[in-house]
Amino acid sequence: MNNFLLRGLLSATVCLVAGSAFAQTTETATIGVSNDVTLRKDAADKTFATNTDLELYTLYTGDVISTDFIGAMSFDLPSKPGYAIKSATLRLVTERYKGSATLSIYSLGNNAVSDADTYNSQKANVEEARKNDPFITITPMGTHGKAIFDAGASSDINDWTNNIDLTLLAQKCGSGKLNLLLVNPSAKSNNDVVRFYSSDAEDMTNTKVDPNFTFAAEDLHPQLTIVYEEDADQKTDVSLPTADTWVRKDKANDNYGSKTTMELKSKDNTDFVGLMSFSLPAEVLGSNNEVKSASLRLVTERTKGSRTFSLYKYVDFAENTNYKTEEGKLAAARTEANLIGTYSAKGQGNKSFPIDPVSDDFKTVDAWTNTIDLTDYVKGLDTNSFAFLIEHTNSADQLMFYTKETDDVTNAKDATLVFKKEDLVPQLTVVYTKNTYNLSVTEAGAATLVLPYETEIPEGVKAYTLTYASGNKAVAKELTGVIPANTPVLVNAEKGDYTFKATAKLTTKAAEPVSGSLHGVWSEEVVPEGSYVLQSQSGTVAFYHVEATDFKVKANQAYLYAPEAAGAKMLNIDFGGEATAVNGVEAESSNANTQVYTIDGKKANRNNLAKGQVYVTKGKTFILK
Repeated sequence: MNNFLLRGLLSATVCLVAGSAFAQTTETATIGVSNDVTLRKDAADKTFATNTDLELYTLYTGDVISTDFIGAMSFDLPSKPGYAIKSATLRLVTERYKGSATLSIYSLGNNAVSDADTYNSQKANVEEARKNDPFITITPMGTHGKAIFDAGASSDINDWTNNIDLTLLAQKCGSGKLNLLLVNPSAKSNNDVVRFYSSDAEDMTNTKVDPNFTFAAEDLHPQLTIVYEEDADQKTDVSLPTADTWVRKDKANDNYGSKTTMELKSKDNTDFVGLMSFSLPAEVLGSNNEVKSASLRLVTERTKGSRTFSLYKYVDFAENTNYKTEEGKLAAARTEANLIGTYSAKGQGNKSFPIDPVSDDFKTVDAWTNTIDLTDYVKGLDTNSFAFLIEHTNSADQLMFYTKETDDVTNAKDATLVFKKEDLVPQLTVVYTKNTYNLSVTEAGAATLVLPYETEIPEGVKAYTLTYASGNKAVAKELTGVIPANTPVLVNAEKGDYTFKATAKLTTKAAEPVSGSLHGVWSEEVVPEGSYVLQSQSGTVAFYHVEATDFKVKANQAYLYAPEAAGAKMLNIDFGGEATAVNGVEAESSNANTQVYTIDGKKANRNNLAKGQVYVTKGKTFILK
């Protein structure tokens, strides 16, 4: 379909961050759809690539889909090094909205949409997408019961325009293709239909109203608006395989590590299997960094028959290995537990790019490039070296991918068609940035926190380690500048949200983070007997003894373990002066109703208080005006 809509239009803007003297740069990209099509079950092998709208309704007979009109579209997200996606909004303009109709949007994952797509060519991908919940479901905009050109239809295009928040999907995609499935699941008959304009829409004039009105084509086409914000900490690592090869059962002693392609087919007694390994820099998976996106590029050399292939977790291997050496590991790897995902290979069906003539739609390397989202898999790794098994699932048909040994490739039937080596070799692209943690502090003015990375202490925050001393007292030690990795702390701050940002220091997540008497947890956990937890009781914020046997603290929080306290109801904290509750209230003092304390628990001179400062008395905070 048409691909002209404001593609790559970037506008740089500057905005001021609230409460900051520094300007934060943002950039906005307005992106036209690269391809959008209607897919129809009743015409499963027919293309509808030039339709001016996407018609949607799905009908069921029992639990079986009997009628299926669905839409699919892809957007090419630009690469923006040093920037992170702040928001992404999809614009769809309703062409008609009749009967019982809604719009559900699913992610098609790595499965891009082409103008040549039919219901059958995308069937497996659609079925896989529908196994998940829709990303979002909305009620379409538009004059209900009308098409945009009917009498009685609104003449305000805003009444027909759907602005749909796809931020989380776009953030996961990062860069590359954002592939969407559009479904109307609410239809009860073919009268319950919704249509949205496609990228082939032309100017539309409604002549059935007085005065007539016209909507311009450029205002009808689907578009994605992405706002990027500067992320100076964001980095991108592009890694080539440390090894890639393929092995075959019928020639079990041969090795193919020097081949420029890997050949795959696995069915019955035929077994040609690909192997690939990578090693990421240590900092990518360091606990101080967060992986934003990870994608594997595989470029198809040929696809004959079935396109389906699968990736499985694998163990280390040598590039000069053979089937006989790997046979036991191959069998062990091909289990449901090791399955990373199943995909559909790109490329022109029953063609080999180097050998065969190819149609116009397949004269670019993009048409043969598979971009596989491995974000969740990479996030879950506990080592920076890993390997995949690549299988042409249940097929004796030929599927081939280029390896890192390939060179430039020229089409034998058209010498002007040349794919460059740098566009063909497999590669893993990982975008990552420094970790952050957002902590909400309540009116209590205190919280506990533990993080697996060293973090800067935000402005307005004080952090303390705590060590049980004796009786009902624990001693606080203030940290300055940073909180070390795996160090549970007590946080004092005014009510509000605070962002704790990782430093550049590489760290490893501890299994059991402990500092002094504070014990942190990475996931919700029942505290042991002899524990004290931070609570507010009758206006007094303190560490109170846990009586219940099933009391839990939440992830990234901490409890104070002091079995020696012999069940004291609460522990007072010594902040370097007298021991008090966390919010400065003396638990057993006759003058607790009159004494004033600073926010960190130190006694203040009632006759010499500073204006604008926060103080505590009678268990409550106040600001001196």
